[in-house]
Amino acid sequence: MSSSPRILVAYYSETGTTKAVADIIHDIVGGDIFEIKSTNNYPSTYHELTQVAQREQAQNARPGLLNELAHPNDYDVIILGNPCWWGTFPMVTFTFLEKYGFENKTILPFDTHGGSGIGRMVSDAKKLCPKATVTDGLAIGSSRSRSCRSDVEKWLKKHKII
Repeated sequence: MSSSPRILVAYYSETGTTKAVADIIHDIVGGDIFEIKSTNNYPSTYHELTQVAQREQAQNARPGLLNELAHPNDYDVIILGNPCWWGTFPMVTFTFLEKYGFENKTILPFDTHGGSGIGRMVSDAKKLCPKATVTDGLAIGSSRSRSCRSDVEKWLKKHKII
């Protein structure tokens, strides 16, 4: 990794939990921050949301992106945050990764979860972006999303981002 890689912190956050971690990471590394937004409006209750997420995954759906990443080639490192839905990314993140591919980029995935860990996010990112380098992921329990700075710093140091 070069001494000062061009960094993008990209995240999808339905409830604000993943956004909180993305903001901590952005505060540490700088660079740009980008919120992945879906064209789908998701239910606000947890039970209904999990049902919709499970259905999207079963259908291998690709929800549309409400916003576009203006200059994806401007970055060396993509720090990618998501909630863990049924063991992997929300399907809109599949759309995001397939659209941009991030060839010759390094992707560092992190997630927020209620107990499931990182799930298949790393292996799915490797499949979706085969010409990118995908590192091990960082799993943050949702209850720790606002107090995870030391874990984030260790992970970023391990990958020579800071």
